[in-house]
Amino acid sequence: MKKVKVGILSPFNKKTLDLVNKRSFDFIDLDLINNNIIPKDISCLILDTRILSKSFYAKLKNLRLICRFGVGVDNLDLNFLKRKKINLSITKKSVVNPVAEHAIGFIISSVKSYNEFNKLIKANKYENKSQYPKIMNLENKEVLIIGLGNIGKRISKILKVFNCKISFFDPHVKNYKNLIKINKLNQNFNKYDIISINSSLNKFTKKIISYSNLKFLKEGTIIVNTSRGGIVDEKALTKLSSKKKIIYCSDVFQREPLKKDFKLSKYNYNLFTPHVSTSSPETRLAMSEEVIQNIKDFFIRKKKTQNFLI
Repeated sequence: MKKVKVGILSPFNKKTLDLVNKRSFDFIDLDLINNNIIPKDISCLILDTRILSKSFYAKLKNLRLICRFGVGVDNLDLNFLKRKKINLSITKKSVVNPVAEHAIGFIISSVKSYNEFNKLIKANKYENKSQYPKIMNLENKEVLIIGLGNIGKRISKILKVFNCKISFFDPHVKNYKNLIKINKLNQNFNKYDIISINSSLNKFTKKIISYSNLKFLKEGTIIVNTSRGGIVDEKALTKLSSKKKIIYCSDVFQREPLKKDFKLSKYNYNLFTPHVSTSSPETRLAMSEEVIQNIKDFFIRKKKTQNFLI
């Protein structure tokens, strides 16, 4: 078997290369190579969230497989890949728990107002009880999960421990256990205490959370976004935030890296992280192992698992 050349454009953990036969594969870190001398016989590309130009793809005439280091595919033109007969896999399993943990962390922190209390303590305002924010219990809260894939299901399972009343919006899921399915996003939108966004970004979900439904939210609603920033209309949310308290917790943004004048950051109750929900060493190792498995499945076993989208 001729060696399969694999280009790396991601935070792939090279310790996992021990899981492959070195006589069958040659892994090349493309970030360390001049763009003009990229090997033309690369058959596989391990890719993160960056967007590659058509001219870059034109250099990879033998490309047969893209292994997304993650699950989002909004940085890829799927129709283009299909036309070029380039297959696509994702790391579907390894990101589920870390992203769900991140979302739950946001939820608990917001329910208990940890962020606001932390600022008070650090400002030596321990006894300023008039400035104390509201504390709530997570138990029995009304939760809406937008996007009931593996991550959304894991979040629902965790929240069930707290006896939360869970509804979901996902046109691709007819029913799931005893969760309540809603068919329109403005349906009873004013009853939810927490909204967890776990959907992929595409033409149907872009700015699906907009002023048209945000305006129905009650004071103090918590919105948690660990999927893609473009799903939430940040301008609409900023406009609404000047009128009432809507708590926005997000690991993702419409524009990354953030502009210095990101207006939602001026509200102390909002909580943000810089797209790091899958950045722990343990997760990166698990994602790398899953990428290796995808490569083996495609090039050695000649089969496609559920990880393959194309």
